[in-house]
Amino acid sequence: LMPERVSILANLATVLLEQQRAEEALAYCQQALAHEPTHPEALATHALCLRALSGPAQALARCDQRLQAQADDPQALADRAMLLVELGRLDEALEAHARALSVDPGNVGLRAGRATVLAGVGRAGEALDEYRAALRLAPDASAVGLAFMHLVLETGYAPGRADREFEALAIRGMRAPWAKPAAVASVLVALLRSEPAMAALLD
Repeated sequence: LMPERVSILANLATVLLEQQRAEEALAYCQQALAHEPTHPEALATHALCLRALSGPAQALARCDQRLQAQADDPQALADRAMLLVELGRLDEALEAHARALSVDPGNVGLRAGRATVLAGVGRAGEALDEYRAALRLAPDASAVGLAFMHLVLETGYAPGRADREFEALAIRGMRAPWAKPAAVASVLVALLRSEPAMAALLD
């Protein structure tokens, strides 16, 4: 097949997977890889098809094959970190995140994913640093901002602490949606801290 044809097959597989048609997507991936075994999109989608159909262990094995072919493939490194988290292998996941970020330091999703794992294993200070780095790259990333704010407030609410965090990120003036008083208050309510929540709303 012509290279363009292989790319079309890989694109079709990606679209089918997004539509949760993993078996059909896998068939297109296999066709593409039969003609171009190192095609990046086909390899990535193939691993995600295996994850959907057979679980993360098989997908991880496929990721490792991709990395044997190209050790610094940023998407394969990111996928590997995600799959290790799903398998509960958190120490390995953190190593995989670090390796992936060494190749793609501007990847906001990777930084947020690493922060989530760090928070989950009790390393809150390092998690906050990763969230800060992610938000400096993408201040409007609401899901990241809310996760960051939740951890900030969970690790010790004090009057003005949230604002100091926002000022340190140089976003106090713009007040990203996740940093508005109502959002701060909603997180505090979720943490069962009603009095600070009222104070945040009155800010």
